[in-house]
Amino acid sequence: MNLSIKTSDLYFAAYLQCMCCKVIKTEKEGTKTIFTFEDDQNRVDIKENYFNESPESAIPGLRYANAVRSLKTMCYVRNWFLNNLYKD
Repeated sequence: MNLSIKTSDLYFAAYLQCMCCKVIKTEKEGTKTIFTFEDDQNRVDIKENYFNESPESAIPGLRYANAVRSLKTMCYVRNWFLNNLYKD
């Protein structure tokens, strides 16, 4: 069974990406981007570890910063593409 994690929190999304969860979909809801991540391992503790700042959630700062940047770029490129797709 394919499980997924959805979030509109950019920083939690960056954490998920750093924890090797694969982005499988992005959606726009108003001004928010919703990220959907694949979670084949059904890691129910991943959110708990993130919000409780547990030692298991520690990731290198540069890796995290790069994930935030790449997700912001993903949002920008997706929005630009959707806004310019049907322009003549």
